[in-house]
Amino acid sequence: MVQWEAGSVNGDAGVTVTLPAATDPGNRVVVAVAGNTTLGTPAGWTRRDRTVNWLGHYLFDKAGDGAAEWEFTAGTASQLAWVALEIAGGEFDAVAAEQAVWVATRTARTPELIPAPGERLLIASVGGGTDGAPSRSVSSWLSGFTELADLQVTGGADNPSHALAVLEATVDGVTPYQTAVTWNGNVVSHARILASYATGSGGPAEPTVTAGTARPVLVGGSVGLDVRASAPEGQTITGYAWRITSGGGSLSDVDTATPGYTAPATPGLAVVRCTVTASGGGSATAAVSVSRHHTIVAAENALPGTARAEWDLVDPELGGIASLQGFAEGFSANRDRPVEFKIAQEGGADWSARVYRLGWYGGEGARLLDVLTPDAAQLAAARSQPAPGNADPGHAPASADCSTWAVTLSWDPPHWAPSGIYLLRLEREGGGASHVPFVLRDDARTADLMVMPADSTWQAYNAFGGLGDALLAGNSLYLGTAINQYSVDCARYVHYDRPIVNRAAANTGQRYGAVRWSNFFTGEYPMVRFLERNGYDVKYYSCLDAAGDPDGDLLRTVSAAMFVGHNEYWSADMRSGWEAAKERGLSVFSCAGNEVFWRAVGDRRDDEGRPRRWECQKSTINGRGGNRPEWTGTWRDPDGSGEGGDDPENRFTGTIFCVNGPDFRPVVVPVAGGYSATPLWRDTPVAELSSGSWTSPGQILGFEWDTYGPEGVSTTGGRYLADPHPEATYCSSATYQVNALVLTDAGDEYGSGRVTHRLVVQPSGSAGGITFGTGTVNWALGVDAANTYQAGGDNTSTVLRQATVNLLTDMSVRPATLMTGLVPPTPVRWYPDP
Repeated sequence: MVQWEAGSVNGDAGVTVTLPAATDPGNRVVVAVAGNTTLGTPAGWTRRDRTVNWLGHYLFDKAGDGAAEWEFTAGTASQLAWVALEIAGGEFDAVAAEQAVWVATRTARTPELIPAPGERLLIASVGGGTDGAPSRSVSSWLSGFTELADLQVTGGADNPSHALAVLEATVDGVTPYQTAVTWNGNVVSHARILASYATGSGGPAEPTVTAGTARPVLVGGSVGLDVRASAPEGQTITGYAWRITSGGGSLSDVDTATPGYTAPATPGLAVVRCTVTASGGGSATAAVSVSRHHTIVAAENALPGTARAEWDLVDPELGGIASLQGFAEGFSANRDRPVEFKIAQEGGADWSARVYRLGWYGGEGARLLDVLTPDAAQLAAARSQPAPGNADPGHAPASADCSTWAVTLSWDPPHWAPSGIYLLRLEREGGGASHVPFVLRDDARTADLMVMPADSTWQAYNAFGGLGDALLAGNSLYLGTAINQYSVDCARYVHYDRPIVNRAAANTGQRYGAVRWSNFFTGEYPMVRFLERNGYDVKYYSCLDAAGDPDGDLLRTVSAAMFVGHNEYWSADMRSGWEAAKERGLSVFSCAGNEVFWRAVGDRRDDEGRPRRWECQKSTINGRGGNRPEWTGTWRDPDGSGEGGDDPENRFTGTIFCVNGPDFRPVVVPVAGGYSATPLWRDTPVAELSSGSWTSPGQILGFEWDTYGPEGVSTTGGRYLADPHPEATYCSSATYQVNALVLTDAGDEYGSGRVTHRLVVQPSGSAGGITFGTGTVNWALGVDAANTYQAGGDNTSTVLRQATVNLLTDMSVRPATLMTGLVPPTPVRWYPDP
């Protein structure tokens, strides 16, 4: 492709349009116009054309050098839009225009031209909207094709828009496609395959051009663009020419490979195209899409996602395949430094990797950001990794430590990559895949909300033992997959430097305790999807990062912070950092249960001060590890007084673990007692109740859940709980008789009894924030149903979604893209200013 042109005009007068001169006779130009337009033929050109209703397509053969001028004359319409594409001679010769196929208005059908792989289609469409929005990109209507060029243009309000695209077939056949848009109150959509043609050898050789990945930017903000180009053999790249083809904005440094783009002040999507020219005269184009919105997360999630079938794992390999596993060095990395991966392989099959960011993405759940292909040396290194070491030599089986593995892959995050929870998907040639989760931080950026997954708890339950048959044969704080923390053979130390295979617990028939309820994809991922779906200004960091931040400095850039899921293991530095941030006014959303239960300490710190090895003797169980210098039993256990214990967790979160799992119950909000009248339930039917109660779906309490203080439990376990905050507000209340799963001591003995669960809001320190304690691992199941990928049913509730939005709003965290069915709430101050 040599040159794109596009434009629009209002008015009845004729319009003259000039395209740049082509370098070679024999080139062809395709022009699409609308409005019953007549079109003259320039001197030195021959023409073939067809028109139907509002759409005209014209194919011109160029006979000589020089520019070409077309005079557009309006027919019955006073507004015109047009697009034109010039194609190098010799590329467009397989099918005559008279054999073109039409797709009629509001009709889906399979085109009659079926190109073989490597052949190309030139297709065009017309559509429109009452707001003048461009048609849907024609390339999205067909599958089995690679887009080589694409252009859209709108003629303004109440005016048709046009699109042209060149697609190259990658597989045989074309699937049915549908186009339908509204213009002037009518559904109008025409698409035409103008011709199918072989690649051909006529004209100058084209460079190979690959555009950078689609990217987000804030409205009014700037972002760099990029394109990668390689010249034909024996040539060099001589020029870059960037232009905005749709969506507005402005460009700088347009004659370089890396221009700057500045976005308009309103949300939208821009397409920016680069034409790259080689020294032999050939050129090719590629486009970069830029999504803009009021938060970077909203902009990111407006971009197309990747189908779950492409990025996720399936039963019986939810923990990944046994012959290819790895981990991210340090688990998290700030976006200004490479993410390094240590991959190990058993067997000789080649493999590659894909980088995905998790989010909403229209329900797809993830977006592909990069593809990484290891070289021969990296493949060899992966096949020769040493056997895992033992993080706890005092106990067997070994608690895997893979810190001596070599780095076999690395990813440099692009400058625009948002903070998030990411997956490296390892893909073995011939089939089979594994996930390597990691967190990308953005330490410097100010945001509304910080989210912390439960990665320290993942490590506590992680039974990775090695490749092959050893995959789930390693030790953990629960004796591997046996989930028996009382065994004398349990590991007392676990290491971050090892693959995470916990999701294997959700495989059919797998013996791995209740860990299928405890992994990221059950109680955490649904909340990530919800936050990103609603465009919250969120960034992420890990438990490991918090464990290297005893003063909470990483939380200074946010007004609120949330931790999610089964967030059971907290080091002393984690809690001290969060407590310090609370005293400075940070609001805390505890979207977790059994949270902050075991106290851990760490060593083998990295260059960021983060402990890679974690110790938890669980001294509450029969006084284990009593000779250690620092307490590593439960936070509430008075036996740890003076050594870090005797500090019940409800002083921090407002709720405190009491019911072991799996145990599932609903949240209940009675009218009596004023629970339904609390601000949490505003803008929901709960607030309108005059009697009775509202009951949530049945798995919202679970798989482990909390009470609110000593009076919330009938067993002797209540004596180890702190009194509630004197200004605590209770937003629900449900009392259940629970058999055999209720704590009766400080953390290791269970019996039967009555337990009351309450949602708790309380002041957060002394500087004006608030703390919300859900007191359940499964709160996230109420806002998104992604847990059903491996455990539980659909527990989603508009009431719980609205309540979540309400509390976040009260923490000064507001959505940019509030989902349908929810109401933007008015912020409420739960307590007077301090």
